[in-house]
Amino acid sequence: MIVVIHWGTENHTVPDASQVFRAHALIDAGADMIFGSHPHVLQLLEMHKGRPIFYSLGNFAWPSFVRTAIAEVRITPQHRFIACLLPAVTNGGTPRATGATRC
Repeated sequence: MIVVIHWGTENHTVPDASQVFRAHALIDAGADMIFGSHPHVLQLLEMHKGRPIFYSLGNFAWPSFVRTAIAEVRITPQHRFIACLLPAVTNGGTPRATGATRC
């Protein structure tokens, strides 16, 4: 199950304690991965019990220059999750990768 959740405080670069608590509870309840949004800035990727939690991916389509990321999740045949944040920027609303293009 994939959870997409709107949470967090705008412009905070780290998730608050309530987000972490809720994210862990969602994974514990059976979520396979979580994608968060709302802070408008990039936040960390955490693995909890082998499942990825993307607290905030920032802004992907934004009119000004913004550092952001693209989430990549791969699931192996053994049902192991491999997740990473691929660096990207938007400039004038056009996203582009700025680093690795694969985990």
